[in-house]
Amino acid sequence: MTVDQLQEGFWKVNREFYSIPSMAKRIFNPFALRRSLIIFGPMNIGLWPAVRKAHRYFETHRHDFHNVRTVPH
Repeated sequence: MTVDQLQEGFWKVNREFYSIPSMAKRIFNPFALRRSLIIFGPMNIGLWPAVRKAHRYFETHRHDFHNVRTVPH
């Protein structure tokens, strides 16, 4: 697996997890509605812009991460 494939997979999972339909399912879970609205509602809505900002940052600085060397195991 290449670095680009791994990075794209990571961002795909984040986009799906923080999508509006996915957040709505977690927030309005009928089995834990009260707890979900109070705790996870603001948390999901607050993290959504941060994830988008991080994605934009990594996309614009992608070339910087190709020069990072990993430590052999």
